[in-house]
Amino acid sequence: LTIISKCLPSFEHNMNADMRKQFVGTIYELPNKIYNRWAEEVDQIYGELVEYLKEQEQVEYQNQGAKDSDNVELKFKLVASMLLLDIYNIAVNFSTKDNSFRLLDNYERNGNLTYELQHLMMLERQQLADKFVDQSIHIYEHCDQNLPKFLIKNVVKHAYITMRTLDFKKLARLKSTIFQIGHPGKRTIIPEQKTLLIKRNKNKQKGE
Repeated sequence: LTIISKCLPSFEHNMNADMRKQFVGTIYELPNKIYNRWAEEVDQIYGELVEYLKEQEQVEYQNQGAKDSDNVELKFKLVASMLLLDIYNIAVNFSTKDNSFRLLDNYERNGNLTYELQHLMMLERQQLADKFVDQSIHIYEHCDQNLPKFLIKNVVKHAYITMRTLDFKKLARLKSTIFQIGHPGKRTIIPEQKTLLIKRNKNKQKGE
């Protein structure tokens, strides 16, 4: 994944149209294949893995009481979701450059949610705040399941720290729509957001 992602911006000027299309398609498709392969392996030992993690938590947090299977499974699902975003991030970070973004941006995603998430991360990478906000809200409002909404929220949280081009007005739109915090023009901060705000302020102080 890393090699393929690096090849597009490094050699796209030497590629013909068909080769560019192949590389772009692979960059969008390969992360899901990698994740699905991992998930298949985990599914075969899922019960044993949950029990193992449950036992480890009982040892580590014995003073707080034993954790039940539901809590362990929920925590495992959260970690698995973050793994998926990290795999996407590998492809995005290495493939999305000024000379390759146009090729990635023009890829026919056809409403595929996983491709839309990757494209959202590419917009973040390129600091395209207007398109990032519009697309984040559009995808979020058209999702009817909790997991996609959870993934979008985490991409937006990441952008909140890294995107210097997100001004007050754009942040207000994201907060009011995706996090349902306050309303446009009112900068409401909940505990979940405080750490993000501290990190963002530190980045600003460093001139990032």
